[in-house]
Amino acid sequence: MRADALLTASIEIETAGDEKMFVRARRRWQFWLLVSGSAAGVTATFGLLLSAGSLLNMITKYGVLSYAGSFLLAISFPLLFLTAHCLDRIDEAKTAIRMAMYRKTFLERIKH
Repeated sequence: MRADALLTASIEIETAGDEKMFVRARRRWQFWLLVSGSAAGVTATFGLLLSAGSLLNMITKYGVLSYAGSFLLAISFPLLFLTAHCLDRIDEAKTAIRMAMYRKTFLERIKH
C-alpha cells in the first residue's frame, strides 16, 4: 500500500514559454484570417452576382434574390474589416515572437 503511494513517474512537464504562446496565437489568428477572408470573398462574389442580375433585369428588382444580393454585399464589408484585424494581430504576434527569441538569445548569452 505504501509502495503505491510512493510510486513516482518521471514525467517532464515542459513549461509553455512566451515564444510558444505567441506561435499558437499566430496560428489561431491565421486560421481566423483564412475563415474571414474566404467568407468575405464568397459573400462579396455572390452579392455582386445577384446585384448584377438584378441590375440587368435577370431577376426581379424587388424580389428575395435582389435583397439577398444587397445583404450579402453589406455583410462582406464587416468580414473584410475582420480580415484586416486578423492581419494586424498576426503582425503583432510575429513581432512578439521575434522579441521573445531576442530575449531568449540575449539571456542565454548573459548566462554563459
